[in-house]
Amino acid sequence: MFGLPQGGHGFLMRSVARLDSVGFFSPIAVQPNRGYRISARFKTELPEGGRAGIGILEFDRFLWIDEQYTRSLTQQHQTGMQEGFEISGSHDWQSQRFEIITGSNTRMIHLVFYREGTDGSALVMFDDVAVTAIR
Repeated sequence: MFGLPQGGHGFLMRSVARLDSVGFFSPIAVQPNRGYRISARFKTELPEGGRAGIGILEFDRFLWIDEQYTRSLTQQHQTGMQEGFEISGSHDWQSQRFEIITGSNTRMIHLVFYREGTDGSALVMFDDVAVTAIR
């Protein structure tokens, strides 16, 4: 069973037919030159070669667009990117966290949740995702 502990809310990702990578982008307003801790709990059933994780894209303004950003919009407003964490294999519920410091022009980050690998039935589940200002 792949259920959430204690009746919580979370989300899961599977691959899509004929795609090796799927992702979910979550925009969050932030302050420039500020430290943030990103934490999450996860559970995985990834096949060999499969991986999942969270990364960060930084932008110079808050852009709420309900579709994928165009290349020109990304080139105009993306100011950086930072690695978060990446996992592979099968794991029962585990906690993971990482810290970032936003750039001097950063006004928004995208938390990028991703899952790579071709086995469509293999799951990745995220829960208790939090972004906390730390300095």
